[in-house]
Amino acid sequence: MRVVIIGIGSDEYGDDAAGLVVARLLQRMNLSVEIYTSSGDPAQLIGLWDGADAAIVVDAAVWETAPGTVHRMDGAESVSAMDWSPRASTHAMGLPEAIELSRALGMLPRALVVYAIRAGTVAPNAPMSRSVREACRRAARDIAQEVAALAC
Repeated sequence: MRVVIIGIGSDEYGDDAAGLVVARLLQRMNLSVEIYTSSGDPAQLIGLWDGADAAIVVDAAVWETAPGTVHRMDGAESVSAMDWSPRASTHAMGLPEAIELSRALGMLPRALVVYAIRAGTVAPNAPMSRSVREACRRAARDIAQEVAALAC
């Protein structure tokens, strides 16, 4: 079974780095999966999960909860309802558009899981907040357990 994990974000925008931090934590765990980082460009995301049996995507988002809240979603459930953190990018599309485009092209993995980490501070050169850093550690542990369950 081919499983990919994709951490989305930018190190330049405080809590927006959440997906990248989770991916780096998971890389240190030596899991038997492919782990990537991405700026969130839809074409890149589709290319990374194309051909995978399962994909786990981690990104910072904003919705009506406290910063550091981790929300796990199966497939595209409610993905478009969240405000995905802005990035230093020239495109206006991101994860929700990548999911919909991938679905239309028949390139969506059979299993797609999205971990959204509620961002607090998303500003140029801001440090990551403590609550989001702790959420990244929790999300990495949860994802490692999920990957272990997939292997069974």
